[in-house]
Amino acid sequence: TSVRIRDDISGVMVNHGVLNISKQYRISRKRAQALIQHEVGTHIITYFNGKEQTFSLFRQGVPGYEQLQEGLAVLAEYMVDGLTNERLRILAGRVLAVRYMLMGHTFVETFDMLHEEFRFDQETAFTMTMRVYRSGGLTKDALYLQGFMELIEYIQEGKDLDILTIGKIREDYLPIIADLMQRGILKQPLLKPR
Repeated sequence: TSVRIRDDISGVMVNHGVLNISKQYRISRKRAQALIQHEVGTHIITYFNGKEQTFSLFRQGVPGYEQLQEGLAVLAEYMVDGLTNERLRILAGRVLAVRYMLMGHTFVETFDMLHEEFRFDQETAFTMTMRVYRSGGLTKDALYLQGFMELIEYIQEGKDLDILTIGKIREDYLPIIADLMQRGILKQPLLKPR
């Protein structure tokens, strides 16, 4: 894979296995470690594991894959002590922003709610609101915590974590994946997160 430093994005994103970082993006070393595990240890690894499979859907993402994908990414942050109280607070704030948007509130009303009611600083409140209202409204930010909570239940049940990195999948696909692996149609995940 590769890393691209870009002028035309804000923050960090993975696209087709490439890590794209905004030229203006600045974070602490500790947050960088968590972000590397989130983006590389989850999104890039599942992309390349999916690319090794017979079906391109595993690298592109099956319908509804985002919740498990972001749950794995948040777990990766946790595993390197990067899921701080502040990070959890931001993830929860994003859930509130999505809910507020879905209730029909405007961008400004959502920003004000985050800033005034929940005391996020202006820059953080603006960034969270912008993430939710971009492209006419995206609800993906509500999936991070939900995916993480479902993943905790999955782990508590003693289920195999490695199989979840086979590609960009959903948990309810696992019986079909197990059958296709047994038939030799799908392969074990080649790459594993550290």
